[in-house]
Amino acid sequence: MLFKSFLKSIFLLITCTLIPKLHAIEGDLNYPSCEFKKILETEVHLYISKSVLKDLSRDDVKTEIYTWQENANTVLQNSCIPMRRKVTVISYVKPIDSSWFTESQVDNTVLLIEMENNIEYQDIDAAGVPIFNGIIFGRFENGFKSEFCGFASASSNHFVARLKCDDDVMEHEIGHLSGANHDHKTLIEINQFTSINAFKAQRGQPIKPYSFGKVCAGRGTIMTYEPNIIHAYSNPDITFDGHRCGNPHHADNARVLREFAELYLAKN
Repeated sequence: MLFKSFLKSIFLLITCTLIPKLHAIEGDLNYPSCEFKKILETEVHLYISKSVLKDLSRDDVKTEIYTWQENANTVLQNSCIPMRRKVTVISYVKPIDSSWFTESQVDNTVLLIEMENNIEYQDIDAAGVPIFNGIIFGRFENGFKSEFCGFASASSNHFVARLKCDDDVMEHEIGHLSGANHDHKTLIEINQFTSINAFKAQRGQPIKPYSFGKVCAGRGTIMTYEPNIIHAYSNPDITFDGHRCGNPHHADNARVLREFAELYLAKN
């Protein structure tokens, strides 16, 4: 299975910045009300570098991880997405040189952790639902060479993240793995694509035209890099100070995640 994993780990990368985000919202924020008969539970397996234990206890790590889980489920609920995250594996792995945590080395990191620790990542659960696998580093890595909080694969269910980053980092990266993209401003000004068409061409696979984030009245949704964000995916049914936080034609990541959930709910 090693060769299979190697092929899967050669992937395009999406990034999440290290910009601190503020979640206190002052203004008129309105989320839609929704009820679902069925909720898709998605497992998250996290493989954590033992080097984080130089500065944090296992209880500290667990607290941080379950804060990520709580925030992720708040975002999904606010966005009217019939899905929940559940971290079912927290496994410590041999320390890895954190200088490999760069955009060009994530594929090597995923493969090396599998080889060094004699593990095989689970890609789907017993019902055929994707399992999201995260490689987690700490905040005190001297060799850390990246300005970003995390990277997500464009072709598999793997992501890499720093432990002490923004509490939305896990859901942001899983959003990428589920088909959600950054907002247009971020893609052009920070990710430095010359145009949205250039971004689509670089991805090399079909992208839903509405799979982008949204900034509304100075607040970003979760797939943006704005310092002040709303705990939700872009969604035209969410408003902030009278501004819609989505557009059905080009900024509805909530729809992207709902379609992801509905695809697997229909099979079970």
